Amino acid sequence: MNYYQPYSYYPQQTMPSIIYVTGEDEAKMYPVAPNNTVQLWDTNGKAVYLKQADVSGKPSLRIYDITERISEPEPTASFVTKNELEELRAEIEKLKVRRKRNESDEFNGYVTAVKSKSYADVNAAPDEYPAKHSK
Repeated sequence: MNYYQPYSYYPQQTMPSIIYVTGEDEAKMYPVAPNNTVQLWDTNGKAVYLKQADVSGKPSLRIYDITERISEPEPTASFVTKNELEELRAEIEKLKVRRKRNESDEFNGYVTAVKSKSYADVNAAPDEYPAKHSK
């Protein structure tokens, strides 16, 4: 009897195990099969060694330092007190009153200038105000 055994198209995957070493010297001494790569974790420091061997079996070692990524803290919101808000509101109201008064003075000064000049003079120089209101 000839039994048919199906061929697996997917190679079996092995879970990589973590290999710990106690420094760079031990990582250099760790054996690696030709055409393979091994990841070695340092127990003494914050480093990972990547040891590779080419097809002929000649090893090479790359060292990566592990550093913690610290995210910047989110800016905290700043709030004003109720008293500060009321002070700002009062200051804005004072500025509004002052602005209205200045606009009223300029208008009154312009009307006074118009009354004192002839119609032709006012049309010739419409932006002239009395000297006390000039900028």
